[in-house]
This record gives sequence, C-alpha cells and structure tokens, in this order.
Amino acid sequence: MNLKEAFRYQNKLQRLMEEHMEKFIPYEKLSKKEQKKRDQARRMTWGTMSPVTRRAESRKRYDRKREQGWKKEEQV
Repeated sequence: MNLKEAFRYQNKLQRLMEEHMEKFIPYEKLSKKEQKKRDQARRMTWGTMSPVTRRAESRKRYDRKREQGWKKEEQV
C-alpha cells in the first residue's frame, strides 16, 4: 500500500466514523426539549423503596401527641 492509498483509506474511515458518531454538544447549549429528553433518560425509579432516610424518634424529644396520652386513659 503506497502513501496515496493509505491517505484515501484514512479519509474514508474518518468519513464513516463522522457519519455514525453523534457530535458532542454541551448540555447548556441543547434546546430545552433535548435537555428534558436527556434528563428523562437518566432518571430511574426507586420502585418500592423510599429514598428518604429514616431514623427512630428520640424519646426525650417533646411530642404533643404522646403527651396527650393521659387524656385517653381518663376516658376509659
């Protein structure tokens, strides 16, 4: 393969790659519609699991509902 053929082959490969590759466009420069499409594709569902961190309530903390428990005892 001589230099001329190698150059043609390289140009042909480059054109094929450009046809099949998507050009990179920064997120900020995308239209709002395209930004929404990308955002939606990246979002996932948590399913049945809740992403909220939970912890046991401190018994020392004031809780109005718990403090009024004596009213229920008197009604019985």
